[in-house]
Amino acid sequence: MFWAVPLFAQSKKEATKPSSASRAHWCHVVVAQQLPKGPVLGSIGGRPFKPDVVQWNSYSITLKQNSKRYCKVVINLMKSQKPLCNLAFTSDTNSRPHIYVYTRSSNSEPIVEKHYTNKDGYGLKLVLSAPLADDWVPGSLALRLPDGSFVAGSFKAEKAPRIIWDDESVNP
Repeated sequence: MFWAVPLFAQSKKEATKPSSASRAHWCHVVVAQQLPKGPVLGSIGGRPFKPDVVQWNSYSITLKQNSKRYCKVVINLMKSQKPLCNLAFTSDTNSRPHIYVYTRSSNSEPIVEKHYTNKDGYGLKLVLSAPLADDWVPGSLALRLPDGSFVAGSFKAEKAPRIIWDDESVNP
């Protein structure tokens, strides 16, 4: 993944104790960059994130990983659009999206939830294309969070069922 280094590189100083100005710059520079090619992946809380499932509903895109740890990133658009497709925006042009991050390292640990709004200074670039057969929606995103977490790449999101059973388990 040659794109991950320049797109998400940080100086050693930023990695150890970033100032709020450097965090804001690191987050918002993603808005001006091209979306990376390749499958969506990243780092959440300093650990690799590679979603097993990407789903959409009329309000949100959800990326979830259950293998080796539980990690779920939800981009909630806070406004219904049926179907959720043919969108292109950045965090600079749309203040609605809220970002929810849920993590746990083992089944015996409680879920840790973090919530970000546009006031928190995250950077987001999201593009959703026209739906494919069977309501799959292709898209690309680049998301940077103030804590240094990031997710970027292309995906094909499946339509979420009306009832989602998420046992929030960690699979080996």
